[in-house]
Amino acid sequence: MNFSQLTIATLNHEEITQLLYQNVDDGQVGDLIFVVGSGKALTYRLPKVVALYQAKRAPKILISGGVQWPQQAQIEAYMMRDYAVAKGVDPADIYLETRSLTTLENVQYSCQLLAQEPALQDVQRILVVTNTFHLNRLRRILETYLPPQIALTFCGAQDTNTRADNWFTQTAGQKRVHHELASLQAAIRAGLVKDYTI
Repeated sequence: MNFSQLTIATLNHEEITQLLYQNVDDGQVGDLIFVVGSGKALTYRLPKVVALYQAKRAPKILISGGVQWPQQAQIEAYMMRDYAVAKGVDPADIYLETRSLTTLENVQYSCQLLAQEPALQDVQRILVVTNTFHLNRLRRILETYLPPQIALTFCGAQDTNTRADNWFTQTAGQKRVHHELASLQAAIRAGLVKDYTI
């Protein structure tokens, strides 16, 4: 069965957990860390990015996000860049994508940057950073738009109430998880993302 054929409303929490939380860090070293924005990216995603960079898992960082959240003075990409630099990341190692307003656009515009930026022409492996519940959707979009020779390593950031072990116990976690499933299925059915076997 393909993901597009699922009836999401009939899935139990074990089935949903298996679908969404299967992407684990394989420990590989890469050429680039890729992180997408969110309202709480500075709390959850950027600490993960900085830790990977400082551990020398990858020498460059691509930050994607053009949304300006109400609690933030600048768009996501600038806020995330400033956080990373304050934590010791060399500004010369950071690349910004500043136009995207959705996860799909994060990938589409970042793929354009990868193709156009000379310093990123030889990327062979990308370390993908986002919240664990968001990794599956981001993965499927990346696999649709990236050149097939680029490998992916998944480096999920944990939040407080949408982890694999607790998303189903809290309303906020349940809403996020169901949004992930519905958004990915809608994108696949619209022909924007490749379908896949489950």
